[in-house]
Amino acid sequence: MSASNRFMANKITQNLFVWFLVFLLLIVIVQPSNKVGTAIFTICLLAPAVYICNLVILPFLKEKLIAFIGLFIANGVVFTLISALLTSAVSDKVIDSKLFINYFGIMIFALILGAALKIARDSFTRRSEAHQQATEIPTNKEEAVTSIFVKSDKKIIKIHVDEIQYIEAYGNYIKIFTEEMILTPQTLTDFLEKLPSDFIQIHKSFVINFNKLRLIDGNQIVLQSGVKLPIGKMYKKAVLDRIKNK
Repeated sequence: MSASNRFMANKITQNLFVWFLVFLLLIVIVQPSNKVGTAIFTICLLAPAVYICNLVILPFLKEKLIAFIGLFIANGVVFTLISALLTSAVSDKVIDSKLFINYFGIMIFALILGAALKIARDSFTRRSEAHQQATEIPTNKEEAVTSIFVKSDKKIIKIHVDEIQYIEAYGNYIKIFTEEMILTPQTLTDFLEKLPSDFIQIHKSFVINFNKLRLIDGNQIVLQSGVKLPIGKMYKKAVLDRIKNK
Protein backbone atom coordinates (compact mmCIF):
# COMPACT_ATOMS: atom_id res chain seq x y z
CA MET A 1 0.00 0.00 0.00
CA SER A 2 1.37 3.39 -0.99
CA ALA A 3 1.89 6.22 1.48
CA SER A 4 -1.11 8.13 0.05
CA ASN A 5 -3.34 5.06 0.38
CA ARG A 6 -2.21 4.51 3.98
CA PHE A 7 -3.03 8.16 4.69
CA MET A 8 -6.51 7.85 3.16
CA ALA A 9 -7.22 4.69 5.15
CA ASN A 10 -6.18 6.15 8.52
CA LYS A 11 -8.82 8.46 10.05
CA ILE A 12 -6.65 9.40 13.03
CA THR A 13 -3.80 10.55 10.77
CA GLN A 14 -6.21 12.62 8.68
CA ASN A 15 -7.75 14.28 11.72
CA LEU A 16 -4.32 15.14 13.13
CA PHE A 17 -3.33 16.52 9.73
CA VAL A 18 -6.42 18.77 9.56
CA TRP A 19 -5.94 20.18 13.03
CA PHE A 20 -2.20 20.66 12.49
CA LEU A 21 -2.94 22.81 9.42
CA VAL A 22 -5.55 24.80 11.35
CA PHE A 23 -3.08 25.19 14.22
CA LEU A 24 -0.42 26.61 11.87
CA LEU A 25 -2.98 29.00 10.38
CA LEU A 26 -3.98 30.21 13.82
CA ILE A 27 -0.37 30.71 14.89
CA VAL A 28 0.06 33.07 11.92
CA ILE A 29 -3.23 34.94 12.39
CA VAL A 30 -3.88 35.34 16.12
CA GLN A 31 -2.62 38.48 17.79
CA PRO A 32 -2.18 37.73 21.54
CA SER A 33 1.28 37.12 22.92
CA ASN A 34 0.34 33.57 23.93
CA LYS A 35 -0.28 32.42 20.35
CA VAL A 36 0.12 28.69 21.01
CA GLY A 37 -2.36 28.70 23.89
CA THR A 38 -4.86 30.76 21.93
CA ALA A 39 -4.51 28.49 18.89
CA ILE A 40 -5.12 25.35 20.95
CA PHE A 41 -8.08 26.98 22.67
CA THR A 42 -9.59 27.99 19.32
CA ILE A 43 -9.16 24.48 17.88
CA CYS A 44 -11.16 23.11 20.81
CA LEU A 45 -13.96 25.44 19.70
CA LEU A 46 -13.63 24.54 16.01
CA ALA A 47 -13.71 20.77 16.48
CA PRO A 48 -17.44 20.45 17.31
CA ALA A 49 -18.38 22.51 14.23
CA VAL A 50 -16.30 20.31 11.94
CA TYR A 51 -17.71 17.06 13.29
CA ILE A 52 -21.30 18.32 13.14
CA CYS A 53 -20.67 19.37 9.54
CA ASN A 54 -19.22 15.98 8.55
CA LEU A 55 -21.77 13.84 10.37
CA VAL A 56 -25.01 15.81 9.96
CA ILE A 57 -24.68 18.39 7.19
CA LEU A 58 -22.38 16.76 4.60
CA PRO A 59 -24.91 14.00 3.66
CA PHE A 60 -27.17 16.75 2.23
CA LEU A 61 -24.52 17.59 -0.40
CA LYS A 62 -25.58 14.87 -2.87
CA GLU A 63 -29.35 15.16 -2.60
CA LYS A 64 -30.20 18.70 -1.41
CA LEU A 65 -27.51 21.20 -2.40
CA ILE A 66 -29.43 24.31 -1.31
CA ALA A 67 -30.14 22.79 2.12
CA PHE A 68 -26.48 21.81 2.41
CA ILE A 69 -25.26 25.35 1.61
CA GLY A 70 -27.72 26.88 4.09
CA LEU A 71 -26.84 24.48 6.90
CA PHE A 72 -23.11 24.76 6.15
CA ILE A 73 -23.17 28.57 6.44
CA ALA A 74 -25.47 28.51 9.49
CA ASN A 75 -23.16 26.04 11.23
CA GLY A 76 -20.18 28.29 10.49
CA VAL A 77 -21.94 31.45 11.72
CA VAL A 78 -23.24 29.87 14.95
CA PHE A 79 -19.90 28.38 15.97
CA THR A 80 -18.04 31.51 14.89
CA LEU A 81 -20.25 33.54 17.22
CA ILE A 82 -19.70 31.04 20.04
CA SER A 83 -15.92 31.10 19.47
CA ALA A 84 -15.83 34.91 19.39
CA LEU A 85 -17.93 35.22 22.56
CA LEU A 86 -15.87 32.68 24.51
CA THR A 87 -12.59 34.15 23.33
CA SER A 88 -13.80 37.63 24.26
CA ALA A 89 -14.84 36.43 27.71
CA VAL A 90 -11.46 34.78 28.32
CA SER A 91 -9.24 37.55 26.93
CA ASP A 92 -11.46 40.58 27.70
CA LYS A 93 -11.22 41.52 24.04
CA VAL A 94 -14.18 43.43 22.58
CA ILE A 95 -15.91 41.67 19.69
CA ASP A 96 -15.91 43.76 16.53
CA SER A 97 -16.62 43.03 12.87
CA LYS A 98 -12.93 42.42 12.10
CA LEU A 99 -12.63 39.83 14.88
CA PHE A 100 -15.83 38.12 13.76
CA ILE A 101 -14.72 38.01 10.09
CA ASN A 102 -11.33 36.56 11.08
CA TYR A 103 -12.96 33.83 13.14
CA PHE A 104 -15.51 33.14 10.41
CA GLY A 105 -12.73 32.77 7.83
CA ILE A 106 -10.87 30.31 10.05
CA MET A 107 -14.11 28.42 10.71
CA ILE A 108 -14.95 28.09 7.00
CA PHE A 109 -11.38 26.97 6.25
CA ALA A 110 -11.60 24.24 8.91
CA LEU A 111 -15.06 23.13 7.73
CA ILE A 112 -14.03 22.93 4.07
CA LEU A 113 -10.79 21.10 4.85
CA GLY A 114 -12.53 18.62 7.13
CA ALA A 115 -15.33 18.01 4.63
CA ALA A 116 -12.89 17.61 1.72
CA LEU A 117 -10.89 14.99 3.60
CA LYS A 118 -14.05 13.11 4.58
CA ILE A 119 -15.27 13.07 0.97
CA ALA A 120 -11.86 11.87 -0.22
CA ARG A 121 -11.74 9.20 2.51
CA ASP A 122 -15.26 7.97 1.71
CA SER A 123 -14.41 7.85 -1.99
CA PHE A 124 -11.24 5.86 -1.26
CA THR A 125 -13.19 3.46 0.97
CA ARG A 126 -15.86 2.89 -1.68
CA ARG A 127 -13.22 2.29 -4.33
CA SER A 128 -11.34 -0.19 -2.13
CA GLU A 129 -14.52 -2.04 -1.18
CA ALA A 130 -15.69 -2.14 -4.80
CA HIS A 131 -12.36 -3.56 -5.99
CA GLN A 132 -12.28 -6.14 -3.20
CA GLN A 133 -15.89 -7.18 -3.80
CA ALA A 134 -15.37 -7.35 -7.56
CA THR A 135 -12.35 -9.63 -7.40
CA GLU A 136 -13.60 -11.96 -4.69
CA ILE A 137 -14.71 -15.44 -5.79
CA PRO A 138 -17.09 -17.34 -3.50
CA THR A 139 -15.39 -20.33 -1.85
CA ASN A 140 -18.58 -22.17 -0.94
CA LYS A 141 -21.37 -21.92 -3.51
CA GLU A 142 -23.76 -23.84 -1.26
CA GLU A 143 -23.80 -20.82 1.03
CA ALA A 144 -24.67 -18.42 -1.80
CA VAL A 145 -27.78 -16.30 -1.26
CA THR A 146 -30.59 -17.33 -3.62
CA SER A 147 -33.38 -15.05 -2.43
CA ILE A 148 -33.91 -12.00 -0.27
CA PHE A 149 -36.86 -10.29 1.42
CA VAL A 150 -37.46 -6.53 1.16
CA LYS A 151 -40.10 -4.13 2.44
CA SER A 152 -42.04 -2.15 -0.13
CA ASP A 153 -45.23 -0.13 0.40
CA LYS A 154 -46.16 -1.97 3.63
CA LYS A 155 -45.50 -5.32 1.98
CA ILE A 156 -42.68 -7.81 2.44
CA ILE A 157 -41.61 -9.16 -0.94
CA LYS A 158 -39.42 -12.17 -1.69
CA ILE A 159 -37.02 -11.57 -4.57
CA HIS A 160 -34.92 -14.25 -6.24
CA VAL A 161 -31.50 -12.68 -6.62
CA ASP A 162 -30.90 -14.22 -10.04
CA GLU A 163 -33.90 -12.24 -11.30
CA ILE A 164 -32.36 -8.92 -10.27
CA GLN A 165 -30.88 -7.02 -13.21
CA TYR A 166 -29.58 -3.98 -11.37
CA ILE A 167 -30.16 -1.78 -8.33
CA GLU A 168 -30.23 2.02 -8.30
CA ALA A 169 -29.68 4.31 -5.32
CA TYR A 170 -32.57 6.72 -4.77
CA GLY A 171 -31.84 8.93 -1.76
CA ASN A 172 -32.57 6.86 1.35
CA TYR A 173 -34.21 4.24 -0.85
CA ILE A 174 -33.11 1.87 -3.59
CA LYS A 175 -34.85 0.76 -6.76
CA ILE A 176 -34.53 -2.97 -7.46
CA PHE A 177 -35.09 -3.82 -11.11
CA THR A 178 -36.30 -7.31 -12.00
CA GLU A 179 -39.18 -7.68 -14.46
CA GLU A 180 -40.67 -4.87 -12.39
CA MET A 181 -39.28 -2.08 -10.24
CA ILE A 182 -39.41 -2.46 -6.45
CA LEU A 183 -38.76 0.54 -4.20
CA THR A 184 -37.47 -0.28 -0.72
CA PRO A 185 -36.17 1.92 2.14
CA GLN A 186 -32.48 1.07 2.58
CA THR A 187 -29.13 2.23 1.28
CA LEU A 188 -27.31 0.78 -1.69
CA THR A 189 -24.28 -0.09 0.47
CA ASP A 190 -26.34 -1.97 3.06
CA PHE A 191 -28.26 -3.91 0.41
CA LEU A 192 -25.10 -4.83 -1.49
CA GLU A 193 -23.73 -6.51 1.65
CA LYS A 194 -26.67 -8.93 1.59
CA LEU A 195 -26.13 -10.00 -2.01
CA PRO A 196 -23.83 -12.72 -3.37
CA SER A 197 -20.62 -11.87 -5.19
CA ASP A 198 -22.39 -11.97 -8.56
CA PHE A 199 -23.36 -8.37 -7.84
CA ILE A 200 -20.84 -5.61 -8.45
CA GLN A 201 -20.98 -1.87 -7.97
CA ILE A 202 -20.28 0.02 -11.21
CA HIS A 203 -21.17 3.54 -10.09
CA LYS A 204 -21.92 5.31 -6.82
CA SER A 205 -25.61 4.94 -7.72
CA PHE A 206 -25.69 1.57 -9.49
CA VAL A 207 -25.05 -2.10 -8.75
CA ILE A 208 -25.54 -4.74 -11.44
CA ASN A 209 -25.98 -8.49 -11.54
CA PHE A 210 -22.74 -9.48 -13.26
CA ASN A 211 -24.51 -12.41 -14.90
CA LYS A 212 -26.80 -9.94 -16.70
CA LEU A 213 -23.89 -8.05 -18.27
CA ARG A 214 -23.92 -8.07 -22.07
CA LEU A 215 -21.12 -5.69 -23.06
CA ILE A 216 -19.11 -2.62 -22.09
CA ASP A 217 -19.27 0.30 -24.50
CA GLY A 218 -16.82 3.01 -23.46
CA ASN A 219 -18.06 4.35 -20.12
CA GLN A 220 -21.36 2.51 -20.34
CA ILE A 221 -22.48 -0.99 -19.42
CA VAL A 222 -25.17 -2.62 -21.50
CA LEU A 223 -27.23 -5.33 -19.83
CA GLN A 224 -28.83 -8.27 -21.61
CA SER A 225 -32.17 -6.46 -21.34
CA GLY A 226 -30.72 -3.56 -23.34
CA VAL A 227 -30.56 -1.20 -20.34
CA LYS A 228 -27.54 1.13 -20.47
CA LEU A 229 -25.89 2.27 -17.25
CA PRO A 230 -22.87 4.52 -16.60
CA ILE A 231 -19.60 3.20 -15.19
CA GLY A 232 -17.97 5.43 -12.59
CA LYS A 233 -14.27 6.09 -13.08
CA MET A 234 -13.36 4.65 -9.68
CA TYR A 235 -15.27 1.42 -10.41
CA LYS A 236 -14.20 0.71 -13.99
CA LYS A 237 -10.91 -0.99 -13.12
CA ALA A 238 -12.70 -3.31 -10.67
CA VAL A 239 -15.23 -4.25 -13.36
CA LEU A 240 -12.47 -5.00 -15.89
CA ASP A 241 -10.54 -7.03 -13.28
CA ARG A 242 -13.68 -9.01 -12.58
CA ILE A 243 -14.06 -9.79 -16.27
CA LYS A 244 -10.45 -10.99 -16.46
CA ASN A 245 -10.94 -13.24 -13.42
CA LYS A 246 -14.21 -14.67 -14.64
